[in-house]
Amino acid sequence: MKTRLEVQTQAGFTLVELLVVQAIIAILIALLLPAVQRTNTVVPRLATNPHFQDVATQILKFNHDAETNAQTFILSVADQSAGARESETLQLDLSSLQTLCDADTRLMSLQSQVTALIASEGSSAGGASATLNSAAGSAGDDDDRDGRKLLTDTKNALDAELPAVQRLANILRNQGGSLCPATIQ
Repeated sequence: MKTRLEVQTQAGFTLVELLVVQAIIAILIALLLPAVQRTNTVVPRLATNPHFQDVATQILKFNHDAETNAQTFILSVADQSAGARESETLQLDLSSLQTLCDADTRLMSLQSQVTALIASEGSSAGGASATLNSAAGSAGDDDDRDGRKLLTDTKNALDAELPAVQRLANILRNQGGSLCPATIQ
């Protein structure tokens, strides 16, 4: 009598695997959200300056998309696992996180724009306007200092946000299967 062993391939995650994946991504999102919120407190002040409004709008949109997609993912996993049984195989819907596949690259681009603005603010402050407004505390000097401070605060907030975004993007690219298109990887 021959015994035949059948191997089943699973097309999804077991409940335990789902919970592990959810926990890993949730930890990374937990690292990301406070940094996003810190950036969101600095950037609206930057948006009040017409010279910086474009980059501020881009940063706010990036952060809004990151927050919204992270929340959508967490809620979908919670909904899906709420009615699951141990023996079930579940499909984990990562589609809401797809925009985070290249988030590190987009965030570094925003950082570069802010860095360029800091450099241009620094070079304009040292030119003719500095000699014309040589009196301490003049309105021009205050505006230059305020602009540089806003840009520096924004750059520092983006610097704090980048490591969490990089970790999450790397996990999604390396472990997300077909989630991240090959051109992004």
